[in-house]
Amino acid sequence: MTQPLYKGVAHPQKMQADANAGLWFTRFFNEFDDKWTVGDKAKTNWIDTLSGKRGNEEMIAKMANSLSKLGASLGAEIRYFKTDWHFATGLGLSHPVENGFTWHQTLGVPYLPASGVKGLLRGWVEAWMDHDSDTDKHAMINRWFGAVENKLGAKENSAGNLIFFDAIPTKPVTLACDIMTPHMGKWYEKGGDIKSEDDYADAAPADWHSPVPVPFLVVKQANFRCMIAPRLIGDDAHDTQAKQDAKAAMEQLSLALQWIGAGAKTAAGYGRFTEDSPEAEARKKELQEQEKRKQQEESAELWAGVTIKFNRGNGTLEVTSKNNQKAYAYKENGVAESLLNTLLSATKTKILQNAYVKVNARVSGTSLLSVEDIPKA
Repeated sequence: MTQPLYKGVAHPQKMQADANAGLWFTRFFNEFDDKWTVGDKAKTNWIDTLSGKRGNEEMIAKMANSLSKLGASLGAEIRYFKTDWHFATGLGLSHPVENGFTWHQTLGVPYLPASGVKGLLRGWVEAWMDHDSDTDKHAMINRWFGAVENKLGAKENSAGNLIFFDAIPTKPVTLACDIMTPHMGKWYEKGGDIKSEDDYADAAPADWHSPVPVPFLVVKQANFRCMIAPRLIGDDAHDTQAKQDAKAAMEQLSLALQWIGAGAKTAAGYGRFTEDSPEAEARKKELQEQEKRKQQEESAELWAGVTIKFNRGNGTLEVTSKNNQKAYAYKENGVAESLLNTLLSATKTKILQNAYVKVNARVSGTSLLSVEDIPKA
């Protein structure tokens, strides 16, 4: 019986510009030598293939819009943060370069999972937040994060008042290669097994050991959205408390990100964040524009067979109805140009030449929302 042979496929040597960086880092390592070992230079070379700006801006924006709409529907607290210095996450994951990395599976960018956000906040509440008493602290922990029967004074199991979401970048991130220089590796490996002077020389935590450079991947610059929603159950008293808890939790999360940081190596100063007010204002304005557009679409009416003109002086597109009503699309944000580009090339050319042209248009008040060519009979 003839057995088919699989077609040979060459291993990619370089990551494509639009490739998923997480998939490349995790599955396409190609720096093994002929003995299947990885040298120090090979590790740096591999990390350098990912350095620079990573992430598809359009995909990230779509995810951001979806999460913003979800957050709005849940009454979530949303804040924006930016890295204060390097951020590393998932270093304990297995990888040929010794240190792994946590990637969002579809976006291919680093992120902080919801479980990590919840763990960071709980650690802050337990160790750093001021409480009047241990009873108050335990009550807050049970209310925010959920209660386990017979622990921290809880009488029964219950879900917490807060719903946590992944902290995802709002724009492409900048990655870089960083270096750690441990010089007491043998102490960590064999420190508990020192039995003689011979063992001591090699394994003692002393200053005669040489540092061992270890390259690892970090986020050099990124902007993240954090979102915490109240768990609403339809009970007025509970839901009011849950909303208050969500607001208070976001305040504490902001402090935790600023003072203790998120991800790996926080004791060395990694993972600190500060609030990103300009980003928050920009997203707020964008959401307002989307809501305005939605309301306009709902109230829009069709103007059939209207004349259309383009004002070269100010870049305005104007349509005039049969009863002399007018609607406009302006140059700002490329709206007028975008509408022109939806028409056939011949129609667009005639309009730009100030020829007499008729189109069908969707209008809300005096706002021109869309135009289309009149179908030929």
